Amino acid sequence: MRTLAIVFVLWAFASLPARAQDDGQTLVFAVEHQIFGDVGTVTIDIRRVGIETQVRTSIDIRATVLGLTIRRVTGECREVWWDGQLLHFASVITTNGKAHAVWADFDGSGIVVETPERRAHAPPDTQPEIPWSLRFARASTVMSPESGELSVIEVVDLGDEPLGSAIDRTLVRHFRIRGEAEQHLYFDHRGTPVRLVHAHSTGRVTLVRIDSKPGIATPPATASLRGKE
Repeated sequence: MRTLAIVFVLWAFASLPARAQDDGQTLVFAVEHQIFGDVGTVTIDIRRVGIETQVRTSIDIRATVLGLTIRRVTGECREVWWDGQLLHFASVITTNGKAHAVWADFDGSGIVVETPERRAHAPPDTQPEIPWSLRFARASTVMSPESGELSVIEVVDLGDEPLGSAIDRTLVRHFRIRGEAEQHLYFDHRGTPVRLVHAHSTGRVTLVRIDSKPGIATPPATASLRGKE
């Protein structure tokens, strides 16, 4: 069953339409663990064609102690969105040598999430737990790309605040995500994430944007920020 699931997801990756892209963006995050320090990177490629958006997330994480690897996570996730609605999702994440596949599809009324072990139905605004845009702030339910588990969340907009050193500060929008574990998300004036902080059983995990330096600018009004993809 697991083999069939992995084959299905790999097929889904290959079958995503190859077409000219109108707009592309790559976000690269350094992953910092509270105890283990720098543990890897998460790279998010975003491609837009009209009202269709394709997102590919690559994960490469290794936590070590005294030169010994205690946790290794690699994998890839694919998302296809149409006019703000998640249509398809597929992922294969390998943790310490064990691969797990997840896929999800919009069936017209909600999101159907499947793994080799189970099938579940979720609200239409369900999103993968990979916040690459401000759309995440409108979700009521998130889906783990590693396990497919669903979590109900509450998003609290904490407003604008400075982020950075005393000399070089950038105004960002701060959101707190309340769910099974608390998260803090920070978006720049363009509506793209610059810092993501996750509570974890082993210690706080922080993703820091490193592909480009956010410009110092005053964010537009909340309504404008929320309108961004």
